[in-house]
Amino acid sequence: MEQLNPATAVATNGGERPRGRPFEPGNPGRPRGARNKRTILVEAWLGDKAEALIDKLMEIALKGDSAALRFCVARLLGPRRDHPVEFEVPDISTAADALNAARGVIGACAEGTLSPRDANEVVDLISKIRALEIGDFEARLTELERQRNG
Repeated sequence: MEQLNPATAVATNGGERPRGRPFEPGNPGRPRGARNKRTILVEAWLGDKAEALIDKLMEIALKGDSAALRFCVARLLGPRRDHPVEFEVPDISTAADALNAARGVIGACAEGTLSPRDANEVVDLISKIRALEIGDFEARLTELERQRNG
């Protein structure tokens, strides 16, 4: 049976498009600045009504419609991005230090210095420091056992 090259094989849909890899090697993808077809269609459909539609949506949101308000805020503010947070963290060299640092972070959250999300992320980092410390402890214990048996 003859083997076909997937790059040159003809599709069974009338032979119009090659199967496998229809693009040339090194295809750069969508050109910079190229717009989505759906966006272009929606903009053409809205035409000059887009501004009036936005004004009406803002009016409904300002009257207290929570769904319209959420939509407006989501579009105006966009997704939350990470931002630097400054606060004091003690040196963490023991398990007790890690526990005290976590308590401090939770206290900062309670005071309003850190958001709950930021506090959660920092406590997660502290727990990762503990995981590294446990790995170091395990390596030292293994070395001691090797010396003892050895």
